[in-house]
Amino acid sequence: ASIAETIPDLLGYPIAGVLVAALGSLIGVAFVLDSATYVISGVLLLVMVAPRDEMPTAPFHLRTIWDEMLEGGRFLIARRELLANTVVSSIAQVAIGVEVVCSILYASQVLEQGALGYPQNYAFLMTAIGVGSVIGGAAVGQFAAKAPKGPLGLLGFEGRGGAPAIAGFGASPWDRLAACLPV
Repeated sequence: ASIAETIPDLLGYPIAGVLVAALGSLIGVAFVLDSATYVISGVLLLVMVAPRDEMPTAPFHLRTIWDEMLEGGRFLIARRELLANTVVSSIAQVAIGVEVVCSILYASQVLEQGALGYPQNYAFLMTAIGVGSVIGGAAVGQFAAKAPKGPLGLLGFEGRGGAPAIAGFGASPWDRLAACLPV
């Protein structure tokens, strides 16, 4: 992974945790801020200027987009492995989104609220996920070129899905937070 991909993982999760901790009962603001980042991305894409020689010369038609989508769908259907990977990856992305939302409830209502109560345990949980992502990315980078891609991908999905399940059985917040490191 490049520095540009690693920095958001390493810093984004802890910042999110601190933000949620700072917002306290105003947790809805976190979702508004998250939505605002997508609006900002859309505005930045809208005002982006491409060199004239890279601009499409054909006129824009919705039919062209539809035709390209159909062509892509036919391409996926013709390649079962690619279709299966796309379906599994899409489901995984939805599941990750659900997990992120549920992690607030997990930190506030499931984790023991002893020495590390909510919202600090949420910030620590997000930090563990960020650090685990960076460590996991670095570890996979060491042997990914030599490893068979199918089993490696399955191992990644199993680890990503299994770590939060294991975290649910921890005896203390520290056990549960440690289980999130592989995520």
